[in-house]
Parts: sequence; C-alpha cells; structure tokens
Amino acid sequence: MGFQVDEGGGEQDGIWRYELSARCSNRRDAEGAEPEGKRCQISDGDHSCAAMLASQLSELVKNNELQNLSIVQLKEYISNTIQGRKVLVILNLEVQSPPLSHKIGNPLDINGKSGVPKPEASLKSVAASPGASPGSAGSSEVKDDMAIKREPWRSGGGSSGAILRVGQEQVSGSQHYFPIMSINPYQNRWRIRGRVTNKGSLRKYQNARGEGQVMSFEIADDSGSIKVASFQDMAKQMSSKIVMGKTYTIARANLKQADARFNRCTSEWEMMLNNDSEVEPFEDDGSIAQIQYKFVEIADLAAKEPGTFIDILGVVIEVSDIVELTSRSTGDLLLKRLVTLTDRSEKSIGLTLWGDLAQNLITTAEGNPILLCKGVRRGDFQGVSLDSLRSSFFERNPALDEAFALKGWYDAIGGFSSSSFFERNPALDEAFALKGWYDAIGKSVTIESVNSMAGGGIGLNDTERLTIKEGIELKEKDQVSDPKGMVFTVRAVLMMIKKDRDLWYPADPDTSKKLVPSSTGKWRNEMTSKEYDDPNYRYVLNVNAQDHTGTIWLSFFDEAAQTIIGKSATEMSDLQEFRENEYERLLEAPLLKPYVLRVRAKQDTWQDEVRVKYQVLKASPVDFGPESRIVMEEIQEHLQ
Repeated sequence: MGFQVDEGGGEQDGIWRYELSARCSNRRDAEGAEPEGKRCQISDGDHSCAAMLASQLSELVKNNELQNLSIVQLKEYISNTIQGRKVLVILNLEVQSPPLSHKIGNPLDINGKSGVPKPEASLKSVAASPGASPGSAGSSEVKDDMAIKREPWRSGGGSSGAILRVGQEQVSGSQHYFPIMSINPYQNRWRIRGRVTNKGSLRKYQNARGEGQVMSFEIADDSGSIKVASFQDMAKQMSSKIVMGKTYTIARANLKQADARFNRCTSEWEMMLNNDSEVEPFEDDGSIAQIQYKFVEIADLAAKEPGTFIDILGVVIEVSDIVELTSRSTGDLLLKRLVTLTDRSEKSIGLTLWGDLAQNLITTAEGNPILLCKGVRRGDFQGVSLDSLRSSFFERNPALDEAFALKGWYDAIGGFSSSSFFERNPALDEAFALKGWYDAIGKSVTIESVNSMAGGGIGLNDTERLTIKEGIELKEKDQVSDPKGMVFTVRAVLMMIKKDRDLWYPADPDTSKKLVPSSTGKWRNEMTSKEYDDPNYRYVLNVNAQDHTGTIWLSFFDEAAQTIIGKSATEMSDLQEFRENEYERLLEAPLLKPYVLRVRAKQDTWQDEVRVKYQVLKASPVDFGPESRIVMEEIQEHLQ
C-alpha cells in the first residue's frame, strides 16, 4: 500500500500524517451477534490493506451510505500491527462517490509482501469528478498523483500502534496537543490541554468492593469538553491540585464511553486517571477561551423545565441557619442551608445548599455579596427552586463585568425595589378597599400560590382536580417515569383500610428508620446500632379510594395518615391493646367520607416488574364552599 509508518530512528521515528483517498471493498460482518466494528479491505489501486471501521462509523454501513467499492477519504485512522500483519483502524472517513461497478487495478496486499513500500513512493488515488458516473470508467483506470503531506508527531508514551490523523493539532513550542473532541479509546499517545470549567468536590462512596473516594472535573478547549474522573489516592491529589479556571495538560489516561445521565460534556468519551497519567499545570497564554456562563434571569426560571442545569448570577439578600436532617436511605447526617437571591428582574429565588457548601460557602447576607452559581439544578419544590449538586460551582463576588453591573444596580436601586419598606394598615384608599374586599369576599376565595402556578405539568396546580381514572392514565402517558414522580390532586371517598397487615411500624425516634427487638429487651436500629427503650410508631396504611370514574389503592404514611385517623400511630397502638372498640371506631371514622388528596404517582421496580405506586402527600376533608366553586369553574369550562 502507498503509505506507511516508518519505524526507524531519527526524523523517521513517529507518526506521519497523510490525506488520501482509498476504496472500501469486501465489507463483511463477524459471525454471530452484530459486531460494533466492521471489517473491510481498502485499496488505493496499487496496494491494499486489511482495516476495521470504528463503531461510530457503523451507521454509515447500516444506512448504506458506505458500500462495497465506495470511494472514501480517510480522515482519522490508526496503524496497528497484529500478529505481524498491518491493520488500519479507521476512526473517521468521508464517502466521496457512489460505489464503482468494478475494482480498479490489481492491488497487492501489503501484508503479503516481504517489505513495505516507503513513504516516498508515489500514492495513487481514484479521481472522482463531479459528473462521473459509476460506469464511466470503462475498463481503463483513472488515476492522479496526490502529494503526501508528512509532518512528524512525537510523544513520550509507549507504542501499541501508530496514530495517523488528518486534523488540526494545537502546537505550542515543540509540543503538539490533540483537540479534546478528537481523542478516543483507539489512541494511546495523545496529549490534550484545556481549561477547567467545572470541579466537583472530593466525596466518599461505598459499594460491594468497599469504601473509596472520587473526584471529577471537566476540562475544555476550543473543540469541546470532557469529564475527567479520579479515584482513591489519585482523587485526593487531584482535589488539591486542580483549580477552577486554570489550564492543564493531560496525557496517558484511559477513555471509556460517557454516561449521559451524569455527564454534560460534549465528548462522547469520559477520561479515567490512573497511576501513569500525567496532569500538569500549563501557563495560560490566552489561547484557550475563558469559562463561558449562560446566565438566566430569576424571572425566567419558571419557563425552564424541572431538572434543567442553570447558571445564575444573583445578589444574596437572605441566608438561613443550617438545618440538620437525616438521610432516609443511609441514616447519615445531612446539612442544609437556604440562600435567597435576587437580580435585575426584581424576583427572588431560594437556593438550597447541602453538606460542605451549606457549612462553608456563605453564612450571612451582610454586605449583599454577589453569588455566581454554575450548574445548579432547577427544581420544582413549592413551584420553582434551585438545588446545589456535587458538580455545581460557586464563587462569591466574581471578577466579571456582569457581577460589577449587578452589584452597582443593587446598591443604587435594587435594595429598595422589592418590598424593602413595610407598614401595617396604612391610611391609603387602596388599603381600605383591599381590606373591604377581603372581609366581604376574599376570606372565602381559594387563593392560588404564585409558586404553584410556576410549576407546570398536570395536577401541579392545587385548584386543578383530576379524576381517579385520569390519575391512573398518567401511567399510559408515560408521565410518571420522572425520578421525582408526578403529583396530582383528586377528590375521592375513602372506602376501606386494609387490616391484613400491620398499620404501623416501630421507628427510630431520631431517623424514622425501622427498629427491631434486641436480645436486651430494647429496640435496636440495625444501621446505627443504637438501642431505645420504646419506639416511635409511624403509620403505613393501604387505603382504597373511589370516585365516579373508578377506584385506586393509595399509600398513607405518617403525616397524611394522622390527618384521617386523628391520632398518632403510638396512640393507636395503645388503643389496640387496651381499648379495642375505640380503636375500631377510629379506623372506621374516615370511611365513606370525601377527601381532597394530593397524590404522587411514581414508578418503581419489584422483582423485575415495573409498577406505579400512589402515595398521598396531603389529605384534607372536603371544604364544600371552595370545592363547590372549583366544580362550578369546571362546569363552565366544559360548557365553553
């Protein structure tokens, strides 16, 4: 074949870059299951070579864009030696013309010759003119000389094969850097450089193999971005070494397919550092763009989908105290703090900080600092909210033009623009009119929260009522697959409480986790090993509800169950033992009565079967005045 990676010393040692045209022929799949890569034989008319198409090119074959005897231009490829035979791994190509009617020339297989042609040998390619047809070549061979562009590329890594690539590597001094979007697992001698655009915190984890620690960050250049993960001791080193916004070079790391659920970078690969990896700071010469932010005004958050990642620049106007919570899944202590932000849209939003961020990022609103938030998640708690994640980045008073402008606005105007002055019962005509309206009408009107209006989706508005049938149909509409489930409100009559199982469980007073009897006669939490003299019983009821469209089984947990029973589970446990008649009366009391039920529908998997569970978040007896007005509005909508 008319190209080669010379394996000699001196100027010949390294990788040569070419631009060439070749012909793909003899495409065939491996036996058995559909392979990820396709094998083929390529030829330039004089010589041929065995090759394999990378998995990302499989679609070209499936769509018949790449066929036998197609004219192609190789863009990226690797030359490997496997069991003494040269094999090309083709990473990127362009199809230049429809397939020819016959093979051109009588090419010799380079693996069947004693020597390999030198790079200086002329390289022939088929010249496909725009007007040429597959059969226009007849029996003659159409060939043009094509110059070989050779540029040596050196790396300090080992060699499992030579990498040949047509592209624009970055050059700095004598070092060449690959664009981030060009690297892939088929290469092993690349080196990239970029700017850290996101840095996660060092965190611990536990799995079947034991405990560990992980730290990840994202690095970007002009071509795109990639996520870099490190584990154990390497994670600890990277946590102290990597600085947000600084530039680094990386080489000798492993690449694997990125998991789109946890990766927002543009590269389809994810980088895993190992003990041989090289991560070094690089002097910022201005050739790599600064971090780009896509700030969203607070007033525009309601239009964003829940779960969207957001960049926010806001003025801190309120900081709550730290709240300590207990994780239901692990029993670990969680720290939570709420920070309230505002901006020029004159709206405010609550940002929830967790863990170390809650403890260390900001403790007071004194001085109204500017807070830059990158990669926070738009939530739907109480309508619209923001949540910090492990991958989120924060900076107080950043040196950005937007931050200076926002601070200037707030100091001059913003601090006085949002209800900064309060007066009770002012002597104003508008105040007298408003008071008269509320006393006469407003008390009996169902008031709709602005937060609930902004949430979007079916049933997120408290005044919207679904029938039981419509609630169940959310499953068919695939609206309950969200990890947080789907919330809706129904008006229904409670028909039956299941009594064939325990109606409560013994719970840890501190964590609400289940307790079990211990050999000491006390109650023991198996997760924390703490023991208690007496448990705190919590409800877990299965209740059947019905309206005119159907029935549904609902789960009532402690808070919702106490609303319909009227007593705590601990009190009911005592009644069951000493006053059974009163116990039965209380269980019968809520039946055949109408309630307004706020229900969450959520998918889960049990024994490989996907099912939908319905949990009551809030239950209240029907208030016939407000509910009648809602029914009248529904009737009017149908009449229109």
